Amino acid sequence: MFRWFRRKDHHMPPRPQRPSGLTLVGEVTIMGLKYTINLPPVSVGDVAKRSVSLTIDSANAVVSELPGNATTFEFTVERDKPVALFLFDTDNSGNVSQPSPILAFTSTDTIPPPTPDMPTIGSVVQDD
Repeated sequence: MFRWFRRKDHHMPPRPQRPSGLTLVGEVTIMGLKYTINLPPVSVGDVAKRSVSLTIDSANAVVSELPGNATTFEFTVERDKPVALFLFDTDNSGNVSQPSPILAFTSTDTIPPPTPDMPTIGSVVQDD
């Protein structure tokens, strides 16, 4: 363990300066759309894992590993973003299948807001 101490002939290194100039300019709330993707059933019994390659808005693909018996895949994405994904399976010996055809779409908000509650009477007064 090293110990720092001051002596006449030895100085501690200077402390880093405190960051300054940071300003909160606002908060952004981004509405996300949660998708559940149905995966086709496994066609052989020795599939050890399933992998989904997901690309959103032309960013680098993110590969998610799922159990070998997975039948759905969920993710959340901002609206109006292009999405592309495909599936591939890996068997118990480590052999990887060819990728499935690509599912491509644009995330679109087609969900209406919930039905509002019934209006109520706030007050009643006689108007003379």
